[in-house]
Amino acid sequence: MVNSNGIACVIILYNPKKEVIQNIKSFSNYVDIIYVVDNSKNINKSIYYKLSQFENLKYINESSNKGIAFPLNLAAKKALKSNYQWLLTMDQDSYFTGDSLKNMISYIKNNDTSKIGIITPHHKINRNNMASKKIETVLTTMTSGNLLNLNIYKLAGDFIEKLFIDSVDHEYCLRLNKFGYKVIKINSSVLNHELGDISKSIDILNKKLLITNHNYLRRYYITRNTLYVINKYKEEFPVFCFKKFVMIILSFFQILFFEKDKFKKIKYIFLGIIDYLNNNFGKIDN
Repeated sequence: MVNSNGIACVIILYNPKKEVIQNIKSFSNYVDIIYVVDNSKNINKSIYYKLSQFENLKYINESSNKGIAFPLNLAAKKALKSNYQWLLTMDQDSYFTGDSLKNMISYIKNNDTSKIGIITPHHKINRNNMASKKIETVLTTMTSGNLLNLNIYKLAGDFIEKLFIDSVDHEYCLRLNKFGYKVIKINSSVLNHELGDISKSIDILNKKLLITNHNYLRRYYITRNTLYVINKYKEEFPVFCFKKFVMIILSFFQILFFEKDKFKKIKYIFLGIIDYLNNNFGKIDN
C-alpha cells in the first residue's frame, strides 16, 4: 500500500452499477480506510460481495437515500475519531487515472496545507480540455475526487444536510473561502467523472452548451438550493452568485427548447422556488 499520509475515504453509492468496483480500485491502494455509504433502499448483493473483498473497506447501509451531505459528515466524523487528517470524497461514477491521486498526496507532503481546505483534481467530463495552469486556486469545485482537510472541517463546520443534494459542494467551498481557506486545484491530477444526465452538446455563438437533461427532481433541488446559496453568499461573492442566478434563468429556456418532459421540469423549478421562499428544505416526496 502506498503511504497515504493518514487518509480516509468516503464513497457514496446509490443503486450502483458493477463499474463501481473498478472505480474503487483506482484509489483503494492510496487510502487507509474506505467508508462506503450506500444510500440504496435495497442492497445489491453481487456488488456487496465484491466490496467485501477490499480489506480496508467498511460498508454502511442507510436503507434509504440520505443525500450527499449526511454521508460526508458521517465519514468525516468517523475519520476524525480515528485521527485521520484527510478525507478523500468520491462518488460512484468517478475514477482516477495514472498517478493522479499520488500527485495530490505528494502535494500534501511537500506543501504547507494549514490554510487549504480542499485539494481538488481536474474533473474530466465528456473529454473536456485540460486547464493551462498546473496548480491554481479556485472558488468552488465538485465533491468527487477531493481531499478534504479534516482539521479545517472541524473549524468550518458540517456540510449542510438540509440541502440534501446539489449545491452542497459549492456552499461548503464558499464557506471555506469566507473563512480565509483555499481550494487548490491540481490540474495534473485527472478524475474521470461521468455526468449521466448529459444528453448532447450544441454550438451557440462558437461555444459548446451541454444539454444536461436533468430529471424533474434534480431541477427542483438545483433551483431551491442555488437560491439558498445565492442568498447566503451574495455579499461576499456577488459575481459567483449573479452567474448562478443567470444559470437558473437560462436553464428554464434550455428546458423549453431542448429537453424532454418540459411541463414537469418547469413545474418542479417553480416548486423549488416556492419551497425556498417558505424555508422548506430536506428531501421531498415524489
